[in-house]
Amino acid sequence: MNIQTQRKELFEELKRFGIHDIAILKAMKTVPREKFIPKNYQYLAYADHPIPIGSDATISQPLVIAMMLQELQLKEGMHVLEIGSGSGYVVALIQNIVGKKGQITGIEIAPELVIESKETLKSIKIPATIIGDDGSKGYKKNAPYDRILMSCSCEKVPQILFEQLKEEGILVAPVGNWLWQTLTTFRKKKKQIIKESGELVRFLPLRQKD
Repeated sequence: MNIQTQRKELFEELKRFGIHDIAILKAMKTVPREKFIPKNYQYLAYADHPIPIGSDATISQPLVIAMMLQELQLKEGMHVLEIGSGSGYVVALIQNIVGKKGQITGIEIAPELVIESKETLKSIKIPATIIGDDGSKGYKKNAPYDRILMSCSCEKVPQILFEQLKEEGILVAPVGNWLWQTLTTFRKKKKQIIKESGELVRFLPLRQKD
Protein backbone atom coordinates (compact mmCIF):
# COMPACT_ATOMS: atom_id res chain seq x y z
CA MET A 1 0.00 0.00 0.00
CA ASN A 2 1.48 3.36 -1.01
CA ILE A 3 1.71 6.43 1.24
CA GLN A 4 -1.14 8.27 -0.47
CA THR A 5 -3.52 5.36 0.11
CA GLN A 6 -2.37 5.02 3.74
CA ARG A 7 -2.89 8.75 4.31
CA LYS A 8 -6.42 8.58 2.87
CA GLU A 9 -7.34 5.61 5.08
CA LEU A 10 -5.97 7.37 8.18
CA PHE A 11 -7.95 10.50 7.32
CA GLU A 12 -11.18 8.47 7.19
CA GLU A 13 -10.31 6.69 10.45
CA LEU A 14 -9.79 10.02 12.24
CA LYS A 15 -13.26 11.15 11.18
CA ARG A 16 -14.80 7.86 12.37
CA PHE A 17 -13.25 8.40 15.81
CA GLY A 18 -14.75 11.87 16.22
CA ILE A 19 -12.12 14.22 14.83
CA HIS A 20 -14.36 16.83 13.24
CA ASP A 21 -12.24 19.99 13.29
CA ILE A 22 -11.74 20.80 9.60
CA ALA A 23 -8.48 22.70 10.21
CA ILE A 24 -6.94 19.70 12.00
CA LEU A 25 -8.02 17.26 9.28
CA LYS A 26 -6.65 19.58 6.61
CA ALA A 27 -3.32 19.94 8.44
CA MET A 28 -2.97 16.18 8.84
CA LYS A 29 -3.62 15.72 5.12
CA THR A 30 -1.17 18.49 4.21
CA VAL A 31 1.85 17.99 6.51
CA PRO A 32 4.02 15.07 5.29
CA ARG A 33 4.32 12.92 8.44
CA GLU A 34 6.92 10.70 6.77
CA LYS A 35 9.40 13.59 6.81
CA PHE A 36 9.45 13.50 10.61
CA ILE A 37 10.15 9.78 10.95
CA PRO A 38 13.45 7.85 10.54
CA LYS A 39 13.81 6.32 7.06
CA ASN A 40 13.58 2.73 8.32
CA TYR A 41 10.11 3.48 9.75
CA GLN A 42 8.70 5.68 6.99
CA TYR A 43 6.56 2.86 5.61
CA LEU A 44 4.60 3.11 8.89
CA ALA A 45 4.17 6.89 8.68
CA TYR A 46 0.36 6.76 8.46
CA ALA A 47 -0.22 3.77 10.72
CA ASP A 48 -2.14 4.71 13.85
CA HIS A 49 0.46 3.88 16.49
CA PRO A 50 3.58 5.49 18.04
CA ILE A 51 6.89 5.25 16.16
CA PRO A 52 10.44 5.54 17.61
CA ILE A 53 12.33 8.65 16.44
CA GLY A 54 15.58 8.16 18.36
CA SER A 55 16.92 9.72 21.58
CA ASP A 56 14.51 7.51 23.60
CA ALA A 57 11.57 9.41 22.12
CA THR A 58 8.57 8.56 19.95
CA ILE A 59 6.19 10.32 17.60
CA SER A 60 2.68 9.79 18.99
CA GLN A 61 -0.06 7.99 17.10
CA PRO A 62 -2.05 10.27 14.77
CA LEU A 63 -5.41 9.77 16.52
CA VAL A 64 -4.03 10.86 19.91
CA ILE A 65 -2.34 13.87 18.33
CA ALA A 66 -5.59 14.86 16.65
CA MET A 67 -7.49 14.46 19.93
CA MET A 68 -5.05 16.74 21.72
CA LEU A 69 -5.19 19.36 18.98
CA GLN A 70 -8.98 19.27 19.01
CA GLU A 71 -8.99 19.88 22.78
CA LEU A 72 -6.77 22.94 22.25
CA GLN A 73 -9.42 24.62 20.09
CA LEU A 74 -6.77 26.27 17.93
CA LYS A 75 -7.60 29.33 15.86
CA GLU A 76 -5.77 31.34 13.26
CA GLY A 77 -3.27 33.81 14.68
CA MET A 78 -2.79 32.08 18.04
CA HIS A 79 0.50 31.91 19.95
CA VAL A 80 1.21 28.32 21.00
CA LEU A 81 3.85 26.52 23.08
CA GLU A 82 4.53 22.78 22.70
CA ILE A 83 6.61 20.98 25.30
CA GLY A 84 8.38 17.83 24.13
CA SER A 85 8.31 18.75 20.44
CA GLY A 86 10.39 15.72 19.38
CA SER A 87 10.79 15.49 15.62
CA GLY A 88 8.69 18.63 15.08
CA TYR A 89 5.61 16.98 13.54
CA VAL A 90 3.06 18.47 15.95
CA VAL A 91 4.78 21.85 15.67
CA ALA A 92 4.25 21.66 11.90
CA LEU A 93 0.57 20.73 12.34
CA ILE A 94 -0.05 23.60 14.75
CA GLN A 95 1.71 26.11 12.50
CA ASN A 96 -0.44 24.92 9.60
CA ILE A 97 -3.57 25.53 11.69
CA VAL A 98 -2.67 28.91 13.25
CA GLY A 99 -1.39 30.21 9.90
CA LYS A 100 1.14 32.87 9.02
CA LYS A 101 -0.18 35.26 11.66
CA GLY A 102 0.23 32.62 14.38
CA GLN A 103 3.38 31.67 16.25
CA ILE A 104 4.48 28.27 17.53
CA THR A 105 7.37 27.61 19.90
CA GLY A 106 8.55 24.05 20.49
CA ILE A 107 10.75 22.97 23.41
CA GLU A 108 12.77 19.76 23.18
CA ILE A 109 15.38 18.57 25.68
CA ALA A 110 17.20 16.07 23.40
CA PRO A 111 19.92 17.96 21.43
CA GLU A 112 19.81 15.52 18.49
CA LEU A 113 16.07 16.01 18.03
CA VAL A 114 16.42 19.79 18.24
CA ILE A 115 18.87 19.74 15.33
CA GLU A 116 16.87 17.25 13.27
CA SER A 117 13.51 18.97 13.83
CA LYS A 118 14.90 22.37 12.87
CA GLU A 119 16.27 20.91 9.61
CA THR A 120 13.02 19.11 8.80
CA LEU A 121 10.84 22.14 9.50
CA LYS A 122 13.10 24.33 7.40
CA SER A 123 12.98 21.84 4.52
CA ILE A 124 9.18 22.07 4.33
CA LYS A 125 9.13 25.83 4.98
CA ILE A 126 7.53 25.80 8.45
CA PRO A 127 8.63 29.02 10.26
CA ALA A 128 8.50 27.65 13.81
CA THR A 129 10.89 28.25 16.69
CA ILE A 130 12.51 25.19 18.32
CA ILE A 131 14.26 25.68 21.66
CA GLY A 132 16.63 23.14 23.18
CA ASP A 133 15.80 23.30 26.88
CA ASP A 134 13.96 21.89 29.90
CA GLY A 135 10.26 22.11 29.07
CA SER A 136 9.17 22.00 32.71
CA LYS A 137 10.11 25.69 32.90
CA GLY A 138 8.14 26.66 29.80
CA TYR A 139 9.70 29.44 27.75
CA LYS A 140 9.19 32.83 29.38
CA LYS A 141 10.80 34.82 26.56
CA ASN A 142 7.87 34.15 24.18
CA ALA A 143 5.14 34.10 26.85
CA PRO A 144 2.24 34.56 27.35
CA TYR A 145 0.64 31.86 25.21
CA ASP A 146 -2.91 31.37 23.99
CA ARG A 147 -2.43 27.61 24.14
CA ILE A 148 0.10 25.21 25.69
CA LEU A 149 0.42 21.55 24.71
CA MET A 150 2.43 19.01 26.66
CA SER A 151 3.44 16.14 24.36
CA CYS A 152 4.85 14.28 27.37
CA SER A 153 3.30 13.12 30.62
CA CYS A 154 3.57 14.47 34.14
CA GLU A 155 2.03 13.66 37.51
CA LYS A 156 1.35 17.35 38.04
CA VAL A 157 1.53 20.21 35.54
CA PRO A 158 4.28 22.65 36.58
CA GLN A 159 2.74 25.84 38.00
CA ILE A 160 5.00 28.01 35.87
CA LEU A 161 3.19 26.81 32.74
CA PHE A 162 -0.11 28.15 34.03
CA GLU A 163 1.64 31.44 34.76
CA GLN A 164 2.74 31.60 31.10
CA LEU A 165 -0.80 30.89 29.86
CA LYS A 166 -3.01 33.83 28.87
CA GLU A 167 -6.37 34.53 30.48
CA GLU A 168 -8.99 32.39 28.65
CA GLY A 169 -6.11 30.17 27.51
CA ILE A 170 -6.12 26.36 27.30
CA LEU A 171 -3.43 23.88 28.36
CA VAL A 172 -3.66 20.20 27.38
CA ALA A 173 -1.48 17.55 29.03
CA PRO A 174 -1.38 13.78 29.72
CA VAL A 175 -1.55 13.69 33.54
CA GLY A 176 -0.83 10.57 35.58
CA ASN A 177 1.83 8.03 36.50
CA TRP A 178 4.55 6.54 34.30
CA LEU A 179 2.28 3.80 32.93
CA TRP A 180 -1.06 5.47 32.08
CA GLN A 181 -2.31 9.02 32.04
CA THR A 182 -5.55 10.90 31.48
CA LEU A 183 -5.66 13.44 28.67
CA THR A 184 -6.50 16.53 30.72
CA THR A 185 -7.66 19.97 29.59
CA PHE A 186 -7.06 23.01 31.78
CA ARG A 187 -8.84 26.32 31.12
CA LYS A 188 -7.72 29.59 32.67
CA LYS A 189 -10.68 31.77 33.61
CA LYS A 190 -10.57 34.78 35.94
CA LYS A 191 -7.13 33.63 37.10
CA GLN A 192 -8.58 30.26 38.15
CA ILE A 193 -7.70 26.91 36.54
CA ILE A 194 -10.62 24.69 35.57
CA LYS A 195 -9.70 21.04 35.04
CA GLU A 196 -11.47 18.60 32.72
CA SER A 197 -10.37 14.96 32.30
CA GLY A 198 -10.70 12.95 29.10
CA GLU A 199 -9.42 9.76 27.48
CA LEU A 200 -6.75 7.41 28.84
CA VAL A 201 -3.47 7.82 26.97
CA ARG A 202 0.14 6.72 27.31
CA PHE A 203 3.04 9.14 26.83
CA LEU A 204 6.69 9.14 27.76
CA PRO A 205 7.35 11.24 30.87
CA LEU A 206 8.51 14.85 30.89
CA ARG A 207 12.30 14.91 30.94
CA GLN A 208 14.05 17.48 33.07
CA LYS A 209 17.65 18.60 33.38
CA ASP A 210 19.53 17.25 36.40
